[in-house]
This record gives sequence, structure tokens and C-alpha cells, in this order.
Amino acid sequence: MLQSKNDIGLPRITVVMPSFNQSNFLEDSLCSVLGQDYPNLEFIVIDGGSTDGSREIIERYAAYLSYWRSQPDNGQTDALIEGFKRATGDILGWVNSDDVLLPGVLQHIARAYISHPETGLFGGNYVLIDENGAIIRCKRHSSRTKWFGLHGLQIISPDWFFTRKAYDKIGGLDPSIEFSMDLDLFFRMIMKGERYLHINEWFVGFRIHLASKGVAKPHMFLLENEEVRIRVDQWLREHNRIGGYNSPIILWLYMLLQVFNGNYIRMTFETLIAHGRDWHTWATSHTKSVVPD
Repeated sequence: MLQSKNDIGLPRITVVMPSFNQSNFLEDSLCSVLGQDYPNLEFIVIDGGSTDGSREIIERYAAYLSYWRSQPDNGQTDALIEGFKRATGDILGWVNSDDVLLPGVLQHIARAYISHPETGLFGGNYVLIDENGAIIRCKRHSSRTKWFGLHGLQIISPDWFFTRKAYDKIGGLDPSIEFSMDLDLFFRMIMKGERYLHINEWFVGFRIHLASKGVAKPHMFLLENEEVRIRVDQWLREHNRIGGYNSPIILWLYMLLQVFNGNYIRMTFETLIAHGRDWHTWATSHTKSVVPD
């Protein structure tokens, strides 16, 4: 299944999927990654010893995976750290076992990586979906995401990938953070000078449901978010940046930009059209088909 980078001319992309007791959504998530039809994919699944039938689902797809295991661990961040230790990709990213990759994402990222070798972070647009896979809302970010991040605005979404070099440069994920690890990773990367590139394509379907960590344990997310805030505010002070973590001034500037660049209008109409539609059928008509050169 796997080919070397030199054989096909495309960078190797490693997708890590942390999994634990999400059997209702797991197969959909696995198929969304395998269905990318990207010829230089390394797909690693790290399951935390699920007891709900997830292991059996993973076993059915084992022949298409680069590596998988199912055993108790210390949570999502621990699983991701383990997966990235095993990763050999030029580009890294993760997809939670209740989320989905939209068609063509890996091809878009590969082309951006080749065209912009100085870039360390790649992001796009995403949709929120419910537990049944129906679209709730369409979300777009500004192409100026890095500037706002460097002034303390929390702009993080489930649609970004990063280079191996950028990940190693900051020492990887912080094992002490379990809920806000993506936010912490994003801030540490851009504060180390990594370039961010926004790709105006649909990347991810982020699932909202009652069993998700952020919904089930919001107090834990808020506690960890405060830890990240302290780190960011300290960096902002040291570098004489205006505002602070989620400063109202910077937030208003961001909102004004989203108005002037037309994103709010686009998101409103896109949500009206897409709301309630199954993500599979919507993605077929709203994402571009991309094939290797």
C-alpha cells in the first residue's frame, strides 16, 4: 500500500488517529482517511484499549493501516505522542475517531507543501457535523490567522496539519495537557516563527456530540485553557505585543476582517444551503476532486 516519496513525487503524510470507545463513529472516520486515495499515506491508529467494539472495527481495516495497536494508555495526548513517535511523514496531522477528513484534503496539503516549502502549518475550512453526520455549520478562517495568533487570539480548529520539522522544533505535544493540546501546540509553533498557510478548501468534518471530551468535561477544558492563556500572555509581554490572550481589541479586529473579506456572508449562505445535509453527499458536490500529477 505504501510507496516511497521518491517513487511518486509527493510528500509522505502521516495521519494519526487516537481512538477510545467511539465505535459509533470510528468506521466513518477510518473510511474518510483511507478514502483520500493519497498514494503516500502513512495511517496510524492508536486505540486506548476500547471495550465497545472499536478494536474489532480497527481489525477489519488492519491491512490498510501502517500501524495500529489497542491497549490502555494515558489518554488522547499520550496516544498522539505515541503515534507521532512512530511517524515517518514529512507532514503530520491527526483525525479524532469521531471526526472525518473531507475528500481531497491530503492532495491539497501536499501541493501547498511543495509550493511553499518554508511553511510549517497548513489549515483550511471545516464543517461542524452532528452525531448522525448532518452538517450543523460551515466555518471559514481568515488567511491572516498567524498574525492574530501572534497577538493572542485563540483561532484553532480541527483542520490543520504541520511539518515534521515544525513539530520537532517545539519538542512535540505537551504530555501534561489533555484537552487543549491542539491550542497549545498551535501557539507554540507560531511563537517559534512557523509560517501558517490558509488553503481555501474544505478540510474536516468536526463532530459535535454529548460523548465528546469537550462537551462531557467542559471544566477540564477551561482549566487547561487557563494554563495556555498564562503561557501566551507571558510570551506577548516579553515580545511587546498589543492586546493579550483573546483580547477584545484583537477579536474585534478579526471580526472586522471577516466582514470585509466576505467570510461571514459566505459562511451564512453556505450554512443555510448545507444545514441538515449528510456530510458524505454534501462533500461530493462541494469539495474538489484532486488526483496526483
